[in-house]
Amino acid sequence: MLRVDVLGDVRAALDGRPLDLGGPRQRAVLGLLVAARGHVVPTDRFVEDLWAGSPPPKALGALQAYVSHLRRRLEPDRAPRTPASVLVSVAPGYRLVLPVEQVDAWEVARSVEAARTAPPAEALALALRARARRTGRPFAPYVDEPWAATEATRLDELHAAAAEIAGQAALALDRPGQALDALDALVRAEPLRESAAALLARTLAALGRPGDALTVLREVRTRIVDELGLDPGPQWRSAHTAVLAPPAASRPQPTREGGGRRRAPADARPREDRDDGFLGRGEELARLHGADRAAGPRAGVVWITAAAGTGKSALVERFAQEAADRGRDVLRVRCPEVAGAPPGHAWRDLLVRATGTSPAPAGAFALAAAVAPVVGGAVVVCEDVHGADGGT
Repeated sequence: MLRVDVLGDVRAALDGRPLDLGGPRQRAVLGLLVAARGHVVPTDRFVEDLWAGSPPPKALGALQAYVSHLRRRLEPDRAPRTPASVLVSVAPGYRLVLPVEQVDAWEVARSVEAARTAPPAEALALALRARARRTGRPFAPYVDEPWAATEATRLDELHAAAAEIAGQAALALDRPGQALDALDALVRAEPLRESAAALLARTLAALGRPGDALTVLREVRTRIVDELGLDPGPQWRSAHTAVLAPPAASRPQPTREGGGRRRAPADARPREDRDDGFLGRGEELARLHGADRAAGPRAGVVWITAAAGTGKSALVERFAQEAADRGRDVLRVRCPEVAGAPPGHAWRDLLVRATGTSPAPAGAFALAAAVAPVVGGAVVVCEDVHGADGGT
């Protein structure tokens, strides 16, 4: 059986025996055909790509010679003057005709796409099999050539997606160890890939390694803040919360409070053992707690403003967690991130969720009077209050 591989160098084997595909440009002809995914590659595109836009006068003749040599190697038993069945002539060029399972890049793409919608056990097997097929960067000798770069990038992303699919499936099956190596390799290769880091952290936590999980989350957060100037997104926050949560068997049940609020359960573990993802805002955090204590039963407002990506949301999230640990109710509201939002939108939203009815249009004082009994002694966290620099 003939096999063609491009995950690494461009190579082929017949019945397990490696084939001599000739020099770099001749092997590039086969690579171009694989990158086309079974579609016809016109001769003028071959000429343009093989000689990087500067073909010699006899480029078409050279291309025909490359095709002829490849056909003899790919089909050594084909009778003279009989049509080729692998590298076939189809106007206006050539096409590679092989079953998907005989071309590694095609087989990997099919496996990953199938894994996306398969049940967990099948998805895990398909994704890990796809990962195992790779022996190097796709089209490695040609990765800087325009004809190879786009397809190599697509195959790189499929390789990454396979690790994440495997991670999700392994967690669903309660077999996290089966995807650990794939996720670890992906996070090392793409340290800014937040989704992979979140899955790796969940996997480590499921394996009884919460400290390592928090280290992964801390490192990716530091990179995102330092290199991109952004705060981590919802996948990071969700994984962080999951890692910090106590085991289900030991987690106290939340109790209902008046006004439809829930009191957040306190985590009994020491703070230093469970929140390594927050760094560098100890002074600001202390000031928030000080303002909270100083307010006592009276209402008070703390405005936090800074440039985007400096950690406002992380600071408020930490404060809210610690307030909940002290037994405080924490209510969350958000202003819409659009210009022209109506005044008091966050308070109106709070009233709607607490009472189930939309308040009538009213001024600031009327809204404050309506909100007061709903809020009670709770801590209210309002995000995305837009000013000159942005606020929380």
